[in-house]
Amino acid sequence: MGDRLGTRIPWLSLLFAALLLVLALEPQAEREASVLGWQRSTGSGWQFWSCALVHFSPMHALGDALGLLIGGYWVERQLGPWRLALAWMVVAPLAVLCVSWLQPDVTHVRGASALAVFGLAAAWLSFWRQTVIPRPWLAFTAGLFVTKTVSDALGGYGVSGGTLPEGVQVAWSAHLCAVGCAWMCKSFANEIDSH
Repeated sequence: MGDRLGTRIPWLSLLFAALLLVLALEPQAEREASVLGWQRSTGSGWQFWSCALVHFSPMHALGDALGLLIGGYWVERQLGPWRLALAWMVVAPLAVLCVSWLQPDVTHVRGASALAVFGLAAAWLSFWRQTVIPRPWLAFTAGLFVTKTVSDALGGYGVSGGTLPEGVQVAWSAHLCAVGCAWMCKSFANEIDSH
């Protein structure tokens, strides 16, 4: 496992983050977002995945891209690009399903924050297990995540620091789903490692 965590460049995370930014800054971004984003009333099956490509604003895309890069830096080096891509392909539709079930008032889903949270949570779980970072700091970051998620769930609007337009809710349920997926993946990986 030592050379797997060496200097490997997380190319999948870099490419996906760059794609998010290009699509957000492209002149037809809003038109593409209305087609690719998931909509409760007219959502198609393929939009469970394509909605992760489009965002409500360039700042929204930038925040998700940074989260993907930070989490992806660690997780892609551990899993490899193909397993991370597979994990993202599972997390994306599950996150949309969680939003549709737990946030029935949300009518549109756009963004890759669930994929970013998945990577960050998986990295956090690795750090906790390996004590790479002192556990009080990890506990503090977990507390920040819980506080933000509860705040988003209770407030719903504008809690994301201005990266979302007025009236757009944070998909806090997608973030919880992503943490659950990261925990299940780490538990599965630990089970495999123990045999």
